Amino acid sequence: MFEVSVFTLTAIAADRYQAIVYRLINHQSRQRTKMAIVTIWVLGISLALPQALWLRVCLQWDEVLKLYKVSH
Repeated sequence: MFEVSVFTLTAIAADRYQAIVYRLINHQSRQRTKMAIVTIWVLGISLALPQALWLRVCLQWDEVLKLYKVSH
């Protein structure tokens, strides 16, 4: 779920930018914060879901353990 971390950091950066540039305007509400969190998680899960559904991991032992990602 690498995407969620990246999206969260992007949201934090955007919030800090708005706080600095528009410091006298209260721009963040609880509703907007909750919506941003839900959007980040839904987007992250939707981007990770195809990989979880259509890829499988194969283990092969030839003196050394090898991992392969194989599509169905």
